[in-house]
Amino acid sequence: MSALLCGLENIQAKVLYIPGNHDPISTFSKDPQIQPRLTTHSINIHNKTIRLLNDLVITGFGGSVPAYRDGEQVWRGYPFNEDEMREYLNSLLEVKKIEASDRQKVDDILEGDTVILVSHVGPHSSNTTVDQVDLTVAPVFSGSKSLDLVLRNPKHQHSILCNIHGHTHHALGMSRVGKTYVINPGSLRTGHYAIVELRRVPLGKWQVNSSQFNRI
Repeated sequence: MSALLCGLENIQAKVLYIPGNHDPISTFSKDPQIQPRLTTHSINIHNKTIRLLNDLVITGFGGSVPAYRDGEQVWRGYPFNEDEMREYLNSLLEVKKIEASDRQKVDDILEGDTVILVSHVGPHSSNTTVDQVDLTVAPVFSGSKSLDLVLRNPKHQHSILCNIHGHTHHALGMSRVGKTYVINPGSLRTGHYAIVELRRVPLGKWQVNSSQFNRI
């Protein structure tokens, strides 16, 4: 992971990332004494929120949940199950009631914020979480039902603009859960990446202006 982050730092000075289901358990810790600092200019945003602008934040959640084919588990979840993921996500996405004279200094979700949610696993109902390379074999459903329920919650539909995720390498593309865009850039291991451009509309809200799916 460190080598990849160093490579990205040559393109962009500040890199935000989350751990996946093959990364060390220490990368999921919120304790700075336990969580390793992998490179100089990268920030692990698992279970954290970073304020980008006065009314725009990015929040991250890594790891995966079990995946199923024909009702039988084929991939194990790491390091969470669905109940744990739902509990952590609800806490992470809670709007904090803080009187802040300078919102730029607050790394929490506040009333009126637009949220970019970066997760390793995607929502269960999105076609970007359905893994099927061989059409003669039943697909693997690798998405999280807990994340799906969280995204469909009316209060989150109002605030979460997009959910960018990975995990399901062959299902790259864009979908929607309600009003929330779901974007799977594909695996960088196979050269895939995406560029998502946001813009502020006249009434002050943010929207996805464009998305490009590219290959190195």
